[in-house]
Amino acid sequence: LNHAGSSPDFFAFLCHLLSPVLKTFQRVAEFLCECQYHGPESECLEKAHSFLLKRAHIDNSY
Repeated sequence: LNHAGSSPDFFAFLCHLLSPVLKTFQRVAEFLCECQYHGPESECLEKAHSFLLKRAHIDNSY
């Protein structure tokens, strides 16, 4: 990043590379805000996984 000319390209590359991870974090945050579940962690994890699969199916982001 110390080369000023290549920084925008490198930044764009990192954004593109991290986009799926950031989208997943966003969706998990949405799930946690919507979820009022107070059961065992394993069940909450299953519900979060189902939520993520459902959202990925809706916008074809597999």
